[in-house]
Amino acid sequence: NQGIVNASGTAQLSDNWPVDITLNSTLNVEPLKGEKVKLKVGGALREQLEIGVNLSGPVDMDLRAQTRLAEAGLPLNVEVNSKQLYWPFTGEKQYQADDLKLKLTGKMTDYTLSMRTAVKGQEIPPATITLDAKGNEQQVNLDKLTVAALEGKTELKALLDWQQAISWRGELTLNGINTAKEFPEWPSKLNGLIKTRGSLYGGTWQMEVPELKLTGNVKQNKVNVD
Repeated sequence: NQGIVNASGTAQLSDNWPVDITLNSTLNVEPLKGEKVKLKVGGALREQLEIGVNLSGPVDMDLRAQTRLAEAGLPLNVEVNSKQLYWPFTGEKQYQADDLKLKLTGKMTDYTLSMRTAVKGQEIPPATITLDAKGNEQQVNLDKLTVAALEGKTELKALLDWQQAISWRGELTLNGINTAKEFPEWPSKLNGLIKTRGSLYGGTWQMEVPELKLTGNVKQNKVNVD
């Protein structure tokens, strides 16, 4: 017995094809034994479809989505929220993400994506991660990925494009990074800026680093790269 599923609802194959379906399930498979899943689908297939998923148990998460399947570009709004996710699902937590919020809005041909969470775990320093991006069917523009950790911030801005060749350009900024508390055997303080660009075409790839600046110290040895 791998679990229990109960489903009820109605679907009408006329007019705008209205649907109202609810599914409840309890899983009986490791490592998700006891996980409760509730899925609700409402609205109309030819108009707006509303989807809700609630997970409770080893994984606690809420997902809400709206889409219009009959509309060009596939409009899509998705929100994912979780107070806490961790791995492994049972026993001692090795990795943990708190207050996860993810939001995707727009169309698959023109969308924005944002994500916020705080993470911690074995052998990784506690960090707050924020991501803001936008994209379409030809490219993804990473407006900003910020990792606040080690008493400072690391920020990444990047553009990935695959219209013809795969190409990218990125800008990584280090601001006030201090590893002494988390990694006392490898104390360092760093600030810097690293810019890269590259491409992959026909099995050949190229990469350039047009700008590289690093200042600070590593194990009391001064670092100054320009």
